[in-house]
Amino acid sequence: MSYHPPSGPNRPNQQYQQPYFTYQTPPVVEGPEPEAALSLQESLRQLPAQWRKVLFRPGAHSFAEEKSKATWDSVWIQLLLYSIISGLLAYLASLLLPNVNSVYQTNTILQLLPQGARQLFYLLAASMQSVMVPILFFLWNGIVFGCVRLLLGGKGSFLQQCYTSLLFTVPLGLLTDIISLIPVVGSIVSAIVGPASFIYGIVLTIFSLMAVHRFSGGRASTAVFLPVGILFILSCLLILILGSLVAAFGLFAAF
Repeated sequence: MSYHPPSGPNRPNQQYQQPYFTYQTPPVVEGPEPEAALSLQESLRQLPAQWRKVLFRPGAHSFAEEKSKATWDSVWIQLLLYSIISGLLAYLASLLLPNVNSVYQTNTILQLLPQGARQLFYLLAASMQSVMVPILFFLWNGIVFGCVRLLLGGKGSFLQQCYTSLLFTVPLGLLTDIISLIPVVGSIVSAIVGPASFIYGIVLTIFSLMAVHRFSGGRASTAVFLPVGILFILSCLLILILGSLVAAFGLFAAF
């Protein structure tokens, strides 16, 4: 026995309509808004705490919390303070601890100069050191930033990279300079602290690049060691070219 649906004029014609669904884009979950730029006085007041944080709580998270406070005023203030204090410490070392500047002390020409002239030379050398600090700092960070942007696809800013780098460069550099002033044991301790702070600075540089450019540890390490490799290769090529020129000049002179 089969079933037949009712039919007739009393049964309305029904057509199937495909249900209509609308897709709504899910709301974007935004992170915390960046902090407002601090005043110069407030940023200077917070610097010692920031130095302690990145030195004693190393990690990308520490730098990620501090990078939003980056300003060019703070960068230049830290660089100027570091340059001036480093130059003054170098000058004091040349006066109070002559053995620290053994290169200067063993120079025959300097020994022939009067005491006042030697002090003037030490002052000029310390001033040159103060001038070279910001130049070398921006040169190194510029090379790293170029490699990060052009070769590794980094998205961070040059300002944040410089700012986070100074948070450990300044205290580590000043610590090494101050230790070198300690009589008798200063040179021995600085010979140990210097290489140790250099290695620790490389580790902190990797953490800072991870935070600024949102890199993994491997890519951040590549960003640090790649410029070193490039500079090493360029130096070898330069030495090779100069050696070839000297050899060619020698052969030419022989004929």
